[in-house]
Amino acid sequence: MTDARITVTTWIDTPDETEEVSRSYVEQSDGTWRDVEDPSSPPRTLAELVSVEPGEPLEVDTHDTLRPERVAAALPRSMDHLDTYCEIETGNDLLDTDVDGGGTPVVIDGERWALFAVGRDEPDGALWLRCDPEALDGSELRVVTRRTIAYASGMEEASMTAGHFGWEVAEVEDGIVAFLSSLDGEHACRIEPRDGRTDRQLALDLGTWIDWDPVAGALARAIELGGEYEGTADELDPEWSDSCVIRSVVDLADDTRRV
Repeated sequence: MTDARITVTTWIDTPDETEEVSRSYVEQSDGTWRDVEDPSSPPRTLAELVSVEPGEPLEVDTHDTLRPERVAAALPRSMDHLDTYCEIETGNDLLDTDVDGGGTPVVIDGERWALFAVGRDEPDGALWLRCDPEALDGSELRVVTRRTIAYASGMEEASMTAGHFGWEVAEVEDGIVAFLSSLDGEHACRIEPRDGRTDRQLALDLGTWIDWDPVAGALARAIELGGEYEGTADELDPEWSDSCVIRSVVDLADDTRRV
């Protein structure tokens, strides 16, 4: 037996009420898991313990005895788990958050995880990734990233109704990047394989996703400078607004990075 222990909580929706079911398991020396309350029950794999049906909420507490990434790696990754919506109310705001994307809702050690399609054009797989806690009340779930490669934003200061618009490309984990946007509080997130692209290539790809010319121009200038650009749009093009404040920062220090 190892020191690893987890508690798995699921919810069953019945005609009368939603029933919460929690069971704890301990890991055996052979990597299987046994029920704490019923040690004589057959051993099960971690994947079996967290194998929920599409749309069914799941919460896992590792009690700090194993990495959350190990639990995430054992979760099901089918398109059915991705293309679904949870209608079960659990009372846990992290699971019940009303945002698009992520499919089957999962919480591991108090953090929301979501299943994201991965692909440059068409999805060729899916990954369970941590969600940005600051975006749980937005329009779409966003992933937690570890390094921003390029960021660009803009705001029209002369407009009473204009908001702040930002676009970003960032590393998520080895071989995986995220293209993110926040358009006046409306979030969007696209996960792609790195596919051998350098930091500069990824920054240029971000420019094709930006649909506001002054902000795309700020990004292009930051790439040219190899660092940061900030100013007003008319400084890049006299036909653009002098009250449109634009900013872009790129981190191309390791432009040979292709992992």
